[in-house]
Amino acid sequence: MRPMMPVLRRRLSYLCLFVLITALACETTGSRVPIPRGRDRDERERPARSESGPDLSAVEWDAERIHNGDGITYLVTADFPCPVDVSAHAAFRGAGVIEDVKPSPDGRMLAIRTRTTSHGMGWLYDPRGGNLRPVSFQYGGETKLVGWREDGEYVAFLERTPGPGDFLRLVGVSERHDYVADYGLDVGQPGADVELPSGVMGEAIEPEGWNGPYFFFHCGDAFFRIDPAEGDLEDAEEASAPSQATEDLG
Repeated sequence: MRPMMPVLRRRLSYLCLFVLITALACETTGSRVPIPRGRDRDERERPARSESGPDLSAVEWDAERIHNGDGITYLVTADFPCPVDVSAHAAFRGAGVIEDVKPSPDGRMLAIRTRTTSHGMGWLYDPRGGNLRPVSFQYGGETKLVGWREDGEYVAFLERTPGPGDFLRLVGVSERHDYVADYGLDVGQPGADVELPSGVMGEAIEPEGWNGPYFFFHCGDAFFRIDPAEGDLEDAEEASAPSQATEDLG
C-alpha cells in the first residue's frame, strides 16, 4: 500500500487545485450566473407577486442586501451576476457592496449603485421576472446614481473617471443589451455618444437633475441640458431664453 501514497497525494493536490481555480473564476471570466428572483434570508416561502410586481417605493438596504424591512429580501449581493460582461472583450467581477438604491417614481423598479475595490457599477432591477441588468461601469473611478426622470422612463448615472473629465449616462428602462458598454446615452469626453464642447472638455460634470424630458448639468462655467431621446446637447440658458421672453411679453 505504501507505493500508492504518492499517487494518492498527487490526486488530492489536483482536486484542491481544481476547487481553487473554480472559486476564483468569477474574478476574471466565465459564464454569467443565472439571476434569481430574490429570496428571503431564511429561505421562507415568499408571498405571490401581483402582475405589476411589489411596491419598492420604501425599500431599505445595507451593504449586502435590499429588503422591505418586514423580512422580505429582494436582492442580496450573491444575486448579482459574476462576471459582468462590460464589452465583447472585457469582463469584470460583480457587484461588491451595495452603496445606493433609488426606486422609480412608480415604485416598480430600482436603480442601484455598487462598488468593488477596483470599479463602480450601476444596475436596473425589475422584480417582475427577476430582471437585473448592469447598465453603468467605471473602472478606477466611481459610478454615482443621480436619479430618475419623473416619468420613470430614464435614470441618470454619473461616471467619475480617475483622470480629468466625467461621463454622464442616461439609461432608458426598456433597453436590453448584452454588454454594459451598449447601454444608455453617454455624454462627456471624446468617444462619448455626445461629446462636450472643446471649451469644457476635461471639466468635471456637476449634475443638476431632471426637469421634464431634459437632464440639466453644469460643466465648468457652462450649463447644459439634454433630452436622451433626441440626443441634442443644448446651452440651457440660451434654450430657455425664448420661453422666458414670451413670458415677459405676456
